[in-house]
Amino acid sequence: MSMMVNKTRSFENYTYKREILDLKDIVKNFLKEVDIGKDVIQRVKIKNDKSDICYHVHGKDGKITYYENGETEVNPIENYDKEFDWYFLKFYDQSLNEDIDGSIKEKYSSIINHITKLPLTYGAFHHCSANTFIFEHYDQTTSPEESETGRTNIIVPLHKPNSKGCIIHVGGEKFDLMDYDAFCFNAQFKHKMYNDTGEDVILLVLHSRSSDFEIVG
Repeated sequence: MSMMVNKTRSFENYTYKREILDLKDIVKNFLKEVDIGKDVIQRVKIKNDKSDICYHVHGKDGKITYYENGETEVNPIENYDKEFDWYFLKFYDQSLNEDIDGSIKEKYSSIINHITKLPLTYGAFHHCSANTFIFEHYDQTTSPEESETGRTNIIVPLHKPNSKGCIIHVGGEKFDLMDYDAFCFNAQFKHKMYNDTGEDVILLVLHSRSSDFEIVG
């Protein structure tokens, strides 16, 4: 008989909760001096075929344009003046061992040094412009949907708007990220996110061992 796979994990029951909150403060101060958008743009100029560079996502008038691994899909919007709507910059990866540019590793070394002290295998920043979204997906296409991979995604809101409306949908349920110090879930469940706050949102995304959580329903 198979065990039920749970989609959410409680940050309150995370072994390294205190360390993640300390890291959150460190990162927020770090980002006061660094423009991750410029780093993403520079990476795109060098390469545009790596999934560790960025997603660009935009929804307007029922049309959607997104870019993944350098490929354009679905109803391109002509003459759109924003270079990025939703993008992420990966600066640490010990899970897939994908190449990350040395200049990025060096620039973000102070954060990486803190991450390496924890059982984290991945670190990235997501910048979510106002009124944009990321399409529904699950993370590891080599593993079955809604399976247990032993990895939990931790999403840490760094810049919180004054209003609610940054909503992540996981397995058909809705969660407002602005209600959480960190939101944790099994990314093998289909998930998507909408930023309807009217303001830009910056998130720190980390991967940790699921065994470091007391799994809850």
